[in-house]
Amino acid sequence: SRIIYGARVSIGIGLIVTFLGSIGSAAIGMISGYYGGIVDISLQRIVDTWMAFPGLVITLTLVSVMGSGIPQLIMILTLFAIFPSSRVIRSAVLAIKENQYIEGARAIGCSDMRILMQYVLPNIMATIIVVATIRLGMVILIEASLSFLGFGIPPPFPTWGSMLSGNARAYM
Repeated sequence: SRIIYGARVSIGIGLIVTFLGSIGSAAIGMISGYYGGIVDISLQRIVDTWMAFPGLVITLTLVSVMGSGIPQLIMILTLFAIFPSSRVIRSAVLAIKENQYIEGARAIGCSDMRILMQYVLPNIMATIIVVATIRLGMVILIEASLSFLGFGIPPPFPTWGSMLSGNARAYM
């Protein structure tokens, strides 16, 4: 029963982080891919800088600075989930923004926000869903790694990583 309750905590955090990370990565990827130019270059350099560092090291550093707890862990893991996914979404937006219906929407005077929300976003939803599905497993694994190392959720909450770091270590 403890494993099932730990699954509820780990999967709950994974779903929340994946949802928030998908929103953030979709926003960054859509803005970067649609506007291009200096906006694209600036945002992609920020993404490149973030991705240049090992994710677990950054996550451990942020957890040690901000403290452990569910809200802090959700915020830190969301930061970790946003940037790599935004590159994939950006590439999908770059392919879609060259279509004729986008040019037609510009010709009739649609605002950029309306084009992004009504024409671009529905066409990249498949990409967002696939990236979010892949990201969910990675987020759960990182949360379990942090809990295993003692930097995750505090002890009253059972998580998969904290259960492995306790008595189960003798069986490994």
